[in-house]
Amino acid sequence: MLRTEEEQALARTKLTLHDNQDGTITGHFTVPTLAGQILKKVIQQIASPRRFAQQAAKDAKAQAVRCGDDLSAAQVAEATWDAFRAEELDWSQKYGRAFVELLEHLPTDHLTGKVNATILVTLDHDRLNASLGAAHLDTGHNLSASEARRLACGAGLVPAVLGGESQVLDLGRSQRFFTEAQRVALALTYDSCAADDCDRPYAWTEHHHEDPWAAGGGTDLDKAVPLCGYHHRRVHDHGYHHRVFRESDGRKRVTFVKRT
Repeated sequence: MLRTEEEQALARTKLTLHDNQDGTITGHFTVPTLAGQILKKVIQQIASPRRFAQQAAKDAKAQAVRCGDDLSAAQVAEATWDAFRAEELDWSQKYGRAFVELLEHLPTDHLTGKVNATILVTLDHDRLNASLGAAHLDTGHNLSASEARRLACGAGLVPAVLGGESQVLDLGRSQRFFTEAQRVALALTYDSCAADDCDRPYAWTEHHHEDPWAAGGGTDLDKAVPLCGYHHRRVHDHGYHHRVFRESDGRKRVTFVKRT
């Protein structure tokens, strides 16, 4: 009986996400009870009142140091309570912020195709330092420079800063699959799939060898073509002929013609 219930729960499991086009995404999910209880426990731990109060105390003390104040324990406690009350949220908001914190710190280094699970942020080095302007995500969205700077030291986000330390981007025949460093480098050139008239964001792409690996092609940056799953399959579809063109800005554009 219990086993049947678990199987039915797994069959009903789903997740939907909707971009509200206002800086937020709304989601709805249904998961088995065990997974839901795990998530609930983690969220409650992150959103615990004691944790919020401790953070408020740290913020109050830091503010005192910045202002050169010499606060007594009572004054720190009062400042802590004021800081805590100033941002009094209902539980849904606390859980929402806890969920954001959880997502921002999820490890992706052990996932299959880990690079696809990592947000790539492209931002000019001077803007990063000054927290001015906008950063560009490989998902097709923009982010303020100050927010990019906040995330730059966190897990799950790879900063592609122009002028950073160089890495080996041409691997020849030593490795078949393109690396994380190569993907970051390509994010500075591409913001979407290279197929003609395709607007799938770069984050959805896979890397195709312009010269097929099986035919002796190398895993070099200059030979990488980012294609969404649909167009990557079409490249290997014998029912279509494709051509790769190089634009003046260095990007490659792929066109398809159905064979007759």
